Amino acid sequence: MRSEERCRMNFFSRERLNADLTAADSFCAKFQEFIDEEENLIPNQIYNGDETGFYWKCLPTKTLASRKEKLASGHKSSKERITIRCCGNASGDHKMKLLMIGKAKKPRSFKGTESNKLPVVYFNQKGAWMTMDIFLRWFHEHFVPEVRNHLQVKGLTQKAVLLLDNASSHPDEGLLASDDGLITSKFLPPNVTAAIQPMDQGVISAMKRHYRSELSKNLIHEVITLPNFWKLYSLLDAVYGISAAWSKVKSSTLSRSWRKIIPLDEQSSSDIQEEYDYSMFEQGNELEGFENLDEGNLEDWFQSDACEPGFQYLTDEDIVINCVVKSNSDDSTDAQDVLNNGNTISHPTVLQSAKTLLYYMGQRGFDYDNITAVRKICVDIRQEMNKQQKQRRIADFFK
Repeated sequence: MRSEERCRMNFFSRERLNADLTAADSFCAKFQEFIDEEENLIPNQIYNGDETGFYWKCLPTKTLASRKEKLASGHKSSKERITIRCCGNASGDHKMKLLMIGKAKKPRSFKGTESNKLPVVYFNQKGAWMTMDIFLRWFHEHFVPEVRNHLQVKGLTQKAVLLLDNASSHPDEGLLASDDGLITSKFLPPNVTAAIQPMDQGVISAMKRHYRSELSKNLIHEVITLPNFWKLYSLLDAVYGISAAWSKVKSSTLSRSWRKIIPLDEQSSSDIQEEYDYSMFEQGNELEGFENLDEGNLEDWFQSDACEPGFQYLTDEDIVINCVVKSNSDDSTDAQDVLNNGNTISHPTVLQSAKTLLYYMGQRGFDYDNITAVRKICVDIRQEMNKQQKQRRIADFFK
């Protein structure tokens, strides 16, 4: 395991162990007041979403194909990674179209398929990570219109809130609002995500388990060999497989995931459980390539990307490197030299420094008020940048 992978796993393991339950309780009380007294929202209008890394093409480590991969000269692990964003409301009646982030702008397997006809919203990023730019586009181009349409169909006021964690890839709260201000966002405090964020209370894991359960059934019933099946399995196959898995997640699982934040009615709190297909374990030992598969190995497969985030986790070393790269770029200036010369530091330079500070604060577990203050500074800087751009356009008009 690479050092950055160990760092990520240790970070998210600590996050679960060090969840601030006091802060969680305090937030839940304030959030209840927010939806009841301030905004008058019902569960249908309250949303949560979260990103997760997804190894769409990995196998249990004891299968024949997996062993051959390890033996093949120069062949990399089959942990081909994408990011998936799941989002749904507290009533469980709206599971939004999944957001998928891959590395390629036009994956080879998508040839001949129109992107708007896919069962997911597809974006690309060189590391398949969620970024602020992608998140902003998803929020304004997909989240807001889809929520409006759903609420209109339900005959409800087109007003909603999106609950978010403090991932560094999430833009400032002030930027995540519809033009009319009726659809807004609200951030969870630091160090409470693992304890109370709805999507982390079994929703994402249910989707992944459904995907791998169905995949295992397909593997067993294929007439071609296991290695050949995996060689032919494409990202487009995964798109449809992941979308089908999301559709199988029960609405009761979605609504029940909110029970730590808002009270549930009796129907929403029912104990209807997800049902999975375990064909691979029940029949796999009889098939070539699955002889050494055991229950523990299968469970490891189901949990293989449980600690994989959907955003790029930066180590302290990464942050330092990014700062050095930025400071050495053509359009940046050493801050001390700027001050010594009496010059003004540019808005982009300050904004990048503020973003780096947010990365650092999120990883170090700074309190909610401090992080919110820095986010507010970012919003103010962007507003100043927008004012300057408008003033330049006006000045250009009169030239």
